[in-house]
Amino acid sequence: MISTPTWITSTSAEQYRLGNKDNYYQKEGDLGTWQGKGAEILGLDGKPINAEIFKNLLEGKDTTVTDQLVNTKTNKEGEPIRAALDLTFSAPKSVSILYEAALANGDIKLANQIKKIHENAVSKVLKEIEENYAATRITNNGETKLEHTNNLIIAKFTHEIARPIKENEKTIVDPSLHTHALILNMTKVEDKWKAIESKEIFQNYIKMGQFYRNQLAAKLKDLGFEIEITDANKGFFEIKGIDKEVLEEFSKRVQQIDILVEKLKKQYPNKSENELRQMAAWKTREWKGEIDRKALLEINKKRFEKVGLNLKKIKKLQKNISYPNSNEIKSKTNKVIENAIKASKLMDEKLEDAPKKQQACSRLVLRAFEASLINLQNKKNGINEEVHKINSKDSCEIEEEK
Repeated sequence: MISTPTWITSTSAEQYRLGNKDNYYQKEGDLGTWQGKGAEILGLDGKPINAEIFKNLLEGKDTTVTDQLVNTKTNKEGEPIRAALDLTFSAPKSVSILYEAALANGDIKLANQIKKIHENAVSKVLKEIEENYAATRITNNGETKLEHTNNLIIAKFTHEIARPIKENEKTIVDPSLHTHALILNMTKVEDKWKAIESKEIFQNYIKMGQFYRNQLAAKLKDLGFEIEITDANKGFFEIKGIDKEVLEEFSKRVQQIDILVEKLKKQYPNKSENELRQMAAWKTREWKGEIDRKALLEINKKRFEKVGLNLKKIKKLQKNISYPNSNEIKSKTNKVIENAIKASKLMDEKLEDAPKKQQACSRLVLRAFEASLINLQNKKNGINEEVHKINSKDSCEIEEEK
């Protein structure tokens, strides 16, 4: 899903990148990457996020602080109050659990595949937003109109865990694969940078959330996992085979938010469910510690063992994974055998300068090796008769030259 877009200050935005005391993500998150045609104009697209450049752009300056690209509104502390628009893309809980379980159980390949599927889905949605909803307001002769610009500067930070909570004097950290996409408040029109107009992004973010889930579900199916629809109207889904009890066990942070949301509903009856959840999330951000990611994986591995989510179970969930068909396997096997036979013949040619006794013994070994390969090839191709046999009585003994 995508959270309700939220304008954040430059200080809040920097918490995703900088290592301050509240940035527990820094120990487990990546450095972040740039995306967007606006980032491309500045030579940043696809590059890791540099802290100084990030700070400059949040303040409306260029990458070298030589120019103020956009005039920004600031609070009494002097920081920009609309530095970036935060869109948070969160994978379904079962996907986060599957990612963490694969990582904890040593299946790095599967974990990387799941993370890549999530990040690619996020990138596609952001590209869609840029191409359709990137805009600014232009005023000419006293008339202001909306103009689409088709370029944005987006900073992406992917994180793997939820904010830690305390339960019975224990610190619990649940899996939560999510990406913060910060759309910086600047876009280029003609030769000028201007603040973005975010109205259409707010109007269409729910649709974009559906697009994200569609992309995610399709690629998870390609990876061999079955999808179970939990809300057909909204397009919500989970990985089939991950039980409700497992989802609840690894949703402690969500449960904490749920409890507060019920209280907030009475105080703010006109706010949407999504808005209330974001309020609850901010009100419960009490954690000030750091996370040892390696140690956390060991802890979560034990939690997974208790609910039976081990490597064997994960592989069973991949029911529909596609394997090469028999013709593909046969073709590849024949190719390997043919290359081995060629290598054997090449070795035979290299023996010309060796002593005769060494030649005889080595060639006998090579003939046996070639015969075994050819017989194997025939067997793979359905020919059961061994047309190339080696006489076990053959000897490499020869009469010494006098």
